[in-house]
Amino acid sequence: MITYRLTFRNDHLGAAKYVEFEGRSPADALPHLANERPGRCAELSHGGTHIATLRRTANADGLWIVDQADRISRGARETDSVLSDSV
Repeated sequence: MITYRLTFRNDHLGAAKYVEFEGRSPADALPHLANERPGRCAELSHGGTHIATLRRTANADGLWIVDQADRISRGARETDSVLSDSV
């Protein structure tokens, strides 16, 4: 099992908090998000490394959106840096 962390910021929907849990994959975060209010946002990490930002839709259906854009853009910048150094 892997230790993951969900970090919630202090916002108009709730207090700042974090939840650590053991899981086999990042998908095991979903049960820990079940009681969060619509519009709430959490950062999912493992060992201090950002995995994704999870955002709950603001409507009543309570869907969660997984956004890895930050991770992908950081990886692209690192790749660009490595490529420009090797040219």
